[in-house]
Amino acid sequence: MNETMRHFKCLKQLVLSALLLGVTLPAIANDSTARIGVGGLVFLKNNDIRMASEVLSVSAKRINVRYQFRNESAKDIDAVVAFPMPAFHWNPGVAAWDSNVGPIDSFAVKVDGRPVTPQVEKKALTSKGDITADLRNAGLTNTQIFRSFGDMTMDGPLLPTVLAKKLSQLGAFQMNGPIWEVAETAYWQQTFPSKQDIEVEHSYKPLRGSSYSYYTFHNDYAVDNPLLPGDRNEPVCLDEGSRSAVIKRISALSTPSDKVIMVTLDEVEYILGTGRNWKGPISDFTLDIIKATPDQIVSLCFPGKATRVDDLTLRFQHKNFVPPDRLLVYFYSFKIDR
Repeated sequence: MNETMRHFKCLKQLVLSALLLGVTLPAIANDSTARIGVGGLVFLKNNDIRMASEVLSVSAKRINVRYQFRNESAKDIDAVVAFPMPAFHWNPGVAAWDSNVGPIDSFAVKVDGRPVTPQVEKKALTSKGDITADLRNAGLTNTQIFRSFGDMTMDGPLLPTVLAKKLSQLGAFQMNGPIWEVAETAYWQQTFPSKQDIEVEHSYKPLRGSSYSYYTFHNDYAVDNPLLPGDRNEPVCLDEGSRSAVIKRISALSTPSDKVIMVTLDEVEYILGTGRNWKGPISDFTLDIIKATPDQIVSLCFPGKATRVDDLTLRFQHKNFVPPDRLLVYFYSFKIDR
């Protein structure tokens, strides 16, 4: 048993990972070119436009991205630039006021410093595909499809019996509520001048998954390997160093009193793989992870080693970067509950 574990041996875990905002992790994506097909947007590979740089800043409250695109061809290129948002589902509890409002509502775009108003494509999806038209034909409004999920409440649906029966027949409703997800994509028409750079900026509030646990100190109880929020997640992005740091922080806050420590985990996911739709690797890539407070502990699934910029910022930098499919960041916060 290492020193951290020995120091923690008298901590007792009281409550395990009470899920706040849903089990499906939110995901945001890099820009991609697209075309408008019969069924909606289709993402394409572009062999003429290079992502010369990407500066990505991720916190639990805000994501900011700045891209530098370079058209290396001999002609101007007109393309649809699409930014897919995370698909989100009905989530009981606070869902009606928080997690059922997608990040598209806070999404802002600038091109070369000038605001752009994107269009938005919205779809209701199940394992069988797009059921948006079916839900409309059944009598649901756009608000009911894309925000209130058929006017669900914590106690169940408020729909008329006939409409609820129609949705059940469609396979859109089960005992626990609606089963469709809402997928939203922002897109706009963009001209990439030949042999020139353009700068595209995004800013938005991400969806995030949250969970928490309570811990307290007891002399008659030992926990050698406590279960922490995030330990059971897929994928698990809690590395051993960060895990030990979380345990050490709980121990320091708890010992030797009867204080109850609440550990909150906020998870933010960002889809990087669509960055491979541009020509070649990303020439210059920077990722800044921004903590809310200096004592917040961060753990993430990402290649490379971070440098500390200041008390709040961890920075990763890569040249000729081939992005992985996704980035997942865990933010751990601590509070003395009593």
